[in-house]
Amino acid sequence: MDTSVRILRVFLTRWLDKAETDTNRTLRKLVEFGCYFSASLHQRKFFFEAKRILSNKESRYYSLAQSLFRSVDKERAAEFGICFGYYGLAKSSWFSGEHLCGFQKPTPVAGIIPGRKLRPVNNDLSGQFSTLAQGGTNIFFIFCDDISFSESELFAMIEKNPHKSFFLFTESESTAIKFAQKNVMPVLNLESSNYDFLADELRKYGRFFGGYYQYGDAEADIITAADFLENIYERNCLFLFLVENEECSNSTHKKIQKFGYSQKRNPTHPVFVTELFGDLEALNGNDRKVCIKKTDWKQLR
Repeated sequence: MDTSVRILRVFLTRWLDKAETDTNRTLRKLVEFGCYFSASLHQRKFFFEAKRILSNKESRYYSLAQSLFRSVDKERAAEFGICFGYYGLAKSSWFSGEHLCGFQKPTPVAGIIPGRKLRPVNNDLSGQFSTLAQGGTNIFFIFCDDISFSESELFAMIEKNPHKSFFLFTESESTAIKFAQKNVMPVLNLESSNYDFLADELRKYGRFFGGYYQYGDAEADIITAADFLENIYERNCLFLFLVENEECSNSTHKKIQKFGYSQKRNPTHPVFVTELFGDLEALNGNDRKVCIKKTDWKQLR
């Protein structure tokens, strides 16, 4: 086993045990730990920004962390953190495309598998996953309800890749419950009729989960209203993914992207907000591209 992972697991297990009763100090220790072991400039910038945010004792991230530590199985929290943070972000940041042929391009750190026919020769789950994984992608956002696959195919893919992290966007009870394991976070449709039931079931077993909300021009004012995140938090959603639909204009996308950026720096509620396309573009950097562009996504929906 990777020595770094052994060290990570020891520290995480020790600190997460204390997290419920000493959340503020534990969170600051985790950030200090990340700063010390950062292997790249981008990672150090991330942890220094986190350190700056947490210097405010009133930061809503303390409430977010406390809610998370109380409701999630700590072993699963540690494993998901290692898969996402260490294997997903740290390892992928070291990936170099120098070994690729001249006509090949490095794939993104994080990629989206939308499930519709973007490329006629490669529109299945396994094909899209393999294309990204072979180039170094370790974080996958999969829109399960829009793609044809068998549960055995998805299960085998996840089991064979325990060091990759998967975000499964779904309304399916079977998918959400069955695949909520150590390197997987189900992301539930907040507008589906079974969201509350699935959220309660996942909380009962201490599973990680998030929620997603699709938006277009008509939803821009709803998202930025004062009570929107309050309602999200009351529905036990700690991780919110905002996903634009085909009716979203570029100006609305920029507005929601700005909203998400502001909530990360100065959160008004204990909810972590991600504007999916914009954040993935920032994560993958200027020399990498999300596996599909926003314009391509609109053609698929």
